[in-house]
Amino acid sequence: LRDGIGLDPVNVMARSLRDRKDGAFFLADLQQAGVPVRSYRELPDFAGDLATSAVRPALSALGFLPWSTAEAVIKLTDQLRSMKPEVVHIWQDGLVYAAGLAALLAGVPRIVLSGRSTPPPDRRENYLIEYDVIYRSLLSAPGVKLSVNSRYAANRYAQWLDIDPGSIVVIPNGVARAPSVADPAAEAEFRAFDERTGPSALTLGAVMRLDEVKRPLLWIDAAASVLDRIPTARCIVVGDGPFRAKAERRAEALGIAGRCLFAGRSSCVGYWLSKMDVLMLLSQHEGLPNALIEAQLAGVPVITSPAGGAPEALKPGITGLVTAPDPVPRDIADLIASLLAQPGCLKQMGLSAERWANDAFPIPRMLSNTLQVYAAAGWEDLPSMVHPRLSTMIERAGLQYAGRRG
Repeated sequence: LRDGIGLDPVNVMARSLRDRKDGAFFLADLQQAGVPVRSYRELPDFAGDLATSAVRPALSALGFLPWSTAEAVIKLTDQLRSMKPEVVHIWQDGLVYAAGLAALLAGVPRIVLSGRSTPPPDRRENYLIEYDVIYRSLLSAPGVKLSVNSRYAANRYAQWLDIDPGSIVVIPNGVARAPSVADPAAEAEFRAFDERTGPSALTLGAVMRLDEVKRPLLWIDAAASVLDRIPTARCIVVGDGPFRAKAERRAEALGIAGRCLFAGRSSCVGYWLSKMDVLMLLSQHEGLPNALIEAQLAGVPVITSPAGGAPEALKPGITGLVTAPDPVPRDIADLIASLLAQPGCLKQMGLSAERWANDAFPIPRMLSNTLQVYAAAGWEDLPSMVHPRLSTMIERAGLQYAGRRG
């Protein structure tokens, strides 16, 4: 970490780096930092020897589990037992189900389950009824803690699992301002777009994965309403995904394709943000959207649907606006037009957004809070397993560790 604190070797285990087109998105960053990354699907079953496997006592139970969970138990348990990690931090609900039981069977003393959005029942396409039992069982085990990144998510997980919301740790995302530099391709693409669209009263932007949950077609419909009200406006959409072709066709059908630039997936997000006057996100489900935070760090006001923790990612009325729960394109256009009708309003909101986001979502605070979770609950029950460097590391981070349950 920047203040000199160091962790013992960190290892990353993924289900697969090939299942999704963007599954290796962060791989280069991790490799550059010297962090080993492996796919547990490539590991041998039961470490190659069922007779000595840590899974053997639970073998009869595997048939009752969803396959993704059973697969992780078969592949991952013995690997974790041999690695002997002091903390396993499991990201996203899918891997919580898959890897949580493996970590327990391997005897990992500290397990952090990390939800990054609303709970599975709110996203029916990813929900199986057995998830209720698995999640509750994991949380009943010693040394297991649930962490989320928004107060909304904490309340929803608590309602779903019938647990005290105070037992769930809320750690807001830490976000750094994206550099505003561009590669030659991005510069050329914007220059051509700028020449085509001419002087613009408003550049409406988006940075999102173009899939169903982000509702990109609603975004295009809202953009069309904005252009109907403000004909000199234009739109920049940064991101890719399965709905990109549909979004482009919708823009064509609505007659706004000439005023829209689909920049695709880009490593120059900060550059594209510097070209936007407002960023708009109309998701159906969200955790705590980094896109909203990154825009505000760049001095760009935001407009968002009230999905999940999205309203917690801005200061409504000061750094941006929150739409109705089921936003209507015409109403969104009215909101944006009302901002433009107030001289200097967007500029002031942008200045407020940058200051507020810098204060609300610093990376050092996220890191300190995460280390605090690693050190909090369950360690006092396992004194022989506590690495002596951990307490020193926490002290150096300026955190108070009294061995109390988190």
